[in-house]
Amino acid sequence: MSTELVFIAGPTAVGKTYFAEKISDMINGEIISCDSRTIYRGLDIGTGKSSNSSSIRYHMVDLIEPGDILYFNDLVKMTRDLILDIEQRGSVPIICGGSHYWMERVIDGMIEAPPPDLEHRNIYRHIEMEEGKGSLHRILHKKDPDLASKVHPNNISRILRYLEISDKNDLVERIPPLENKFKIFFLDRSIVTLGERIRERASIMIEDGWEDEVKGLMEKGIGIDDPGMDSIGYKRIYRSIEKGSDIQQCLDPICSDTILMARSQRRWKNRLGGTIRIDLDRSTTDEVTMAILDRIR
Repeated sequence: MSTELVFIAGPTAVGKTYFAEKISDMINGEIISCDSRTIYRGLDIGTGKSSNSSSIRYHMVDLIEPGDILYFNDLVKMTRDLILDIEQRGSVPIICGGSHYWMERVIDGMIEAPPPDLEHRNIYRHIEMEEGKGSLHRILHKKDPDLASKVHPNNISRILRYLEISDKNDLVERIPPLENKFKIFFLDRSIVTLGERIRERASIMIEDGWEDEVKGLMEKGIGIDDPGMDSIGYKRIYRSIEKGSDIQQCLDPICSDTILMARSQRRWKNRLGGTIRIDLDRSTTDEVTMAILDRIR
């Protein structure tokens, strides 16, 4: 196989999980979930977690409680470590999900800069006051010409941040760009089709006990402002339970919220060069499967 790892991206409800699992069975793959919502334990129905009980191996699911925080840079580092582990087992990593910025950082790498330091900034602010306008940009240029070239001399707040990064270079952690051979598949459908699928899926989630799932979280002490409750639909159902209203009243606003997210996710297909778009409205399941397999073999 010429491709070392596979990315399956696309808007919510397009069918990413189905094809990731189908391909995984055929190429000895292991799936890394790239979804900022499925990392939470207990958020199962509303996040559409796979119920596949076969031998498919999943990673990056059910990592933390809905009241806990896992920082983004940790997600990226964990994903990169998993890619290496899976490859060392002789399997193919399949990164699947709708958190496309997460995918970008896995591919392009990132810099984890030190936290802001107000005292450090105040020292430089005094220098600017004493030595005049433009002095901080000149200092930055001497320290790091590359960073200086990225900021206008009058953008003091950005210059102060870059000076922090330059002065505390030993605290900066860099994740380099991905060196593996990879393919990115963007599964897509028309927004009309997605809207229909989103509504059907949300209706099934409600029938499957989404309200009871949220009640269980509330009984465990999860509050409406906890991180996990930012997942689409959960806050609306939480408030519905508090008010004692019919959960069916949540269906329309949940669908509207989800369609907005899908529209945003669809724009990502143009962000990374080499992304292979597959229109699921114009292809059968077998045609999509073969299109992916033909590109990675």
